[in-house]
Amino acid sequence: KPTLAQKIYNDQKIKGSFNKQAWVCVSHDFSEIAFLKEIVRKIEVQYMQDESTDELQSKLQLSIKDKSFFLVLDDVWQS
Repeated sequence: KPTLAQKIYNDQKIKGSFNKQAWVCVSHDFSEIAFLKEIVRKIEVQYMQDESTDELQSKLQLSIKDKSFFLVLDDVWQS
């Protein structure tokens, strides 16, 4: 599965079809704030280390508003 997802993610047609894209590994012990920081970092949004979850969500929302966004969540665990 990861190999197929990587091929799709790296395909030039896919890259050309989306304004922003991010590949994020979601480990078993992930936290919501770490997850948000990783996404905003991958889509090159500036943020401060001490920003709250709400602040990060707002920045993410503004960054992808009215844009196409391709997000791959890798290594997702069932709870």
